[in-house]
Parts: sequence; structure tokens; C-alpha cells
Amino acid sequence: MCFIADDLLERLPVAAQVGKTKVGGIDLNKPRMQLVVQAVIALSASLDGFTTSQLTAKVRALGQHRLSHYRSCRV
Repeated sequence: MCFIADDLLERLPVAAQVGKTKVGGIDLNKPRMQLVVQAVIALSASLDGFTTSQLTAKVRALGQHRLSHYRSCRV
């Protein structure tokens, strides 16, 4: 059985702190984030995992012409 806390969906878009690093939230109401989630789900069955480049390509494919400029970045 899987469950999430009652207020988790409301807290996802809010920035958080991971160690000393501030990280952005995840707003699942934004179309681009919905495509990213779809891409992660599609690639998650790969036995060898997947790279950010593969994730980027999948997001582009799902978004078709709307995200032709979408690319991965190195941090």
C-alpha cells in the first residue's frame, strides 16, 4: 500500500532546504512539470536506469513542438 501525507500536494510547490542548499518546489499544475513526470514514469521501467539526456529527449518528444528549446543543464 502506498500513501502520501494529507498536505503533501499543497507543500510540493514550496521551496525547501536540503542540507545547506535551497531547492525549488515541484508545481504539478504546470504543463511542463506534468510532461517531466510522464517522462520519468515512461523511463522508469528501464533496467539500467536513465540519464538526464534521455529524460530531456523524452520530455521533448512528449511535448512535441512546444518544448523544442527544452534541454538539460549541468549544475
